[in-house]
Amino acid sequence: MKQILNRNKLFIILFICISFFVFCWYLYDNNVFEQISNYLFHYNDFLKANILSDTPFTGSNFFDYLIDVFNNPGLYYFDYNIIFAFQMFQLLMPIFYSIIGYYFYKQYHSYLVLEFYRIQNNFRFLVSKMVINSLKLSVCIFFSFLLFYLYLFIICKGNFVMNPHNDDIPKSFLLDIFSDNFYRNNAYQYYLIEGSIKFLLIPFVFSMFAQSFVLIFSNLKVVVFLPCLYYYGLAVISFIMYNFIGDNNIYLNPSTILANSDYDNLNSVLLIGINLIPLLIAIIIIKIMDKRVEIS
Repeated sequence: MKQILNRNKLFIILFICISFFVFCWYLYDNNVFEQISNYLFHYNDFLKANILSDTPFTGSNFFDYLIDVFNNPGLYYFDYNIIFAFQMFQLLMPIFYSIIGYYFYKQYHSYLVLEFYRIQNNFRFLVSKMVINSLKLSVCIFFSFLLFYLYLFIICKGNFVMNPHNDDIPKSFLLDIFSDNFYRNNAYQYYLIEGSIKFLLIPFVFSMFAQSFVLIFSNLKVVVFLPCLYYYGLAVISFIMYNFIGDNNIYLNPSTILANSDYDNLNSVLLIGINLIPLLIAIIIIKIMDKRVEIS
């Protein structure tokens, strides 16, 4: 058990950090930290605002105030929080890909190279390590999502900002495949499927992409920098391309699939397909390097 924990220490730490960040952002987005800070450090301003409030705080101590803060209805809307608690991931994801690139680089230039030659240049051995690393990272991110999903599922008790049965649907991603009725009748299942794509499939794709650079570049800085360059660079290019292809520019932006709630009438197959291109690039790099190894 101890060996398993040691081998997966990075991913366990990432899981804890990501889960902690998501929960903190959830509280931040619902102004919990701001309200507590005002009470503790700006009490005079708090009293003035409290007098003008439509629902003034009438408790006698800080613990009463904490209860009042956590009675905020905004904390208990499933659809709003499952979307906005992860909104920063559209910016943070490339950092995780750079981390996995760094991790594989260290593996490759230590024991993996020796193991690689020991088993007679079996390139599949290296690829299997890449797949395992990618699965570990994607499962780590997805489990963080799943933990928060279950938390909201329990505490929200069916509360939605936009009632799936009566109000307008706040999403378009995947509904061109499943139809609006699927969301209306299976909102919880919809968010689970969407989360599986955003936080399991996409991290796996980009993790394979990030690690493939280790096979062609010996410079660690290049390996760590390229995943971010691809991700952020395409985001910038997509804004520039608006002048040429209009609203279709969003399909070039890797963050679109993570922030899909911001867009209407998405072509889900096209969006998912374009986000699989990094995996295709990784496969091409692997095939080319495999042939070079065979020749040598």
